[in-house]
Amino acid sequence: ISDNNLSRKTASLIYQLRVGHAPLNEYLHRFQKVDSPRCPACGAARETVEHLIKICPGYAHERWKLMKHFVASDPKLEDILSNPKAIIPLSEFLAATSRFKPAEKPRQEEP
Repeated sequence: ISDNNLSRKTASLIYQLRVGHAPLNEYLHRFQKVDSPRCPACGAARETVEHLIKICPGYAHERWKLMKHFVASDPKLEDILSNPKAIIPLSEFLAATSRFKPAEKPRQEEP
């Protein structure tokens, strides 16, 4: 993913989404990192890449801005993840969902 407007972290996340190794609950549940594969936004049984990007009603508002960049009303997931013209809108969608914000580190109390 080569776009000078993307941070390394965002480019890495898009790559992880492409190969199916993104930190989504279905993937994390396989390694017992989370208790359930459910989607935290809508409660669907499995939070997959396709669910996040194309289906989840919890991110419908954020998704419309991404989908207007495609001629087809229902583009294939592969097209969304690999279309060079959609990379920036995809990164904006991911940021708008706040799904991948790092968990806050607990504050260390001073001795």
